[in-house]
Amino acid sequence: MKTTSTRSPRQSLARRRQLTIRMSNAALSPCGQYRYQLVRVWDWNKPLLSWILLNPSVADAETDDATVRRLIGFADDHGFGGIVVRNVFAWRATDPCALGRAVDPIGVDNSRYLQAAAWHEVTVLGWGAHGDRYPQQIARTVATIVRACQRRGTQLAVLEWTAGGQPKHPLRLPADTQLDIIDLAAPRDGMDVRWRALLSLADRAPEVDSGKETGTRVAA
Repeated sequence: MKTTSTRSPRQSLARRRQLTIRMSNAALSPCGQYRYQLVRVWDWNKPLLSWILLNPSVADAETDDATVRRLIGFADDHGFGGIVVRNVFAWRATDPCALGRAVDPIGVDNSRYLQAAAWHEVTVLGWGAHGDRYPQQIARTVATIVRACQRRGTQLAVLEWTAGGQPKHPLRLPADTQLDIIDLAAPRDGMDVRWRALLSLADRAPEVDSGKETGTRVAA
């Protein structure tokens, strides 16, 4: 794997926040078409906020995009010192609809990066309405994340929900949107119905199987 990493400290593109990025890296495939993880850290004294979105776009170790800037803003507003971004699909595309045309939109290393999200105190789910197009892989991702977080005792969160019950993508949400954090150990009877529906996927779906995704085409 090729890991693009380490740019010198600079002012974040969200200059109004006056955040100095202390670490910026991205884990890419050797071909550069897959991005498994992206990291931005501005304060090592605070926890990092983990995100699971649908698929990566153009952002890498050297370049932010609109989504990364928004994630930095949400994380900073909620008292975190950095972000770690992973995705349901590691295939880099500006149009999520292109995922259905890729021979392998998931990527051979994606599962182990998804499982690593559980090491963070809070992981925010935010793949948006496009998740409706890929129910099988969404279910497997939820199963992977939920079970890993249950083993570690860490938490999941969303910002808001789509009409179809998917965790909304953060890009177009108001900057003051609050995190809806769920305690996975709590009884489900008292949970929001959308949380119950999402968590029920973990009860019946298999986890993402590490090292066996290559060549897996998804239905669109």
